Amino acid sequence: MYSHNPLAVESPSQSEGQNWTWWTLRFAIVSMLVGAAIAYLVGETGLFSLLITPIIILIIIAVLYPELALLGLLLVVYMNLSDVLINFHGLPSIARPVVGVVLGIVLIRAAVFKDRFHGWRSFVFLVAVYGLTGIIPMLIATDYEGISLTSQDYIKDVFIGLEVILLIRTTGNLKHAVWILLLAGLLMGSLTFYQQMTSTLDNP
Repeated sequence: MYSHNPLAVESPSQSEGQNWTWWTLRFAIVSMLVGAAIAYLVGETGLFSLLITPIIILIIIAVLYPELALLGLLLVVYMNLSDVLINFHGLPSIARPVVGVVLGIVLIRAAVFKDRFHGWRSFVFLVAVYGLTGIIPMLIATDYEGISLTSQDYIKDVFIGLEVILLIRTTGNLKHAVWILLLAGLLMGSLTFYQQMTSTLDNP
């Protein structure tokens, strides 16, 4: 009678087949999550859907190199790019879609690439305490539209802070984040200097 040998070594073909199946599963999960992120992005940005191909490429690159997602997020937020596009150019917000896409990238890295993130528990605790404190004056407020807008901005800022904490995982990430902030400040300072010298401060 044939009995299975527990010490039998798995053949290379079996191992390769399992690896292939696992990577196929990873690719399918990444494809679904990236597709969902793109759908959300197109829904939020409207006309920007014309940029769908470069957006797909950037998202895939950011999934593979999540530090790029961190640097892009910091650049958009620190330069206040979304508000400039909304207030001066009549374009839809890009901050919320960017925050949503970066969150999706974090989830993909955790689910598919098995990344482990640290340092978020203290942040969540402090944000929860601060949020509960902020709820108290809202209980007696009568401007419900203002409450809604303030709450949405607060939630967006919470996610931005959380994503920054999750994506800064090494001292190298921190150094690059500081450099991107310095470069963004240099760029904004240069633009302001140019506008001052050319008397074009009214032109954003």
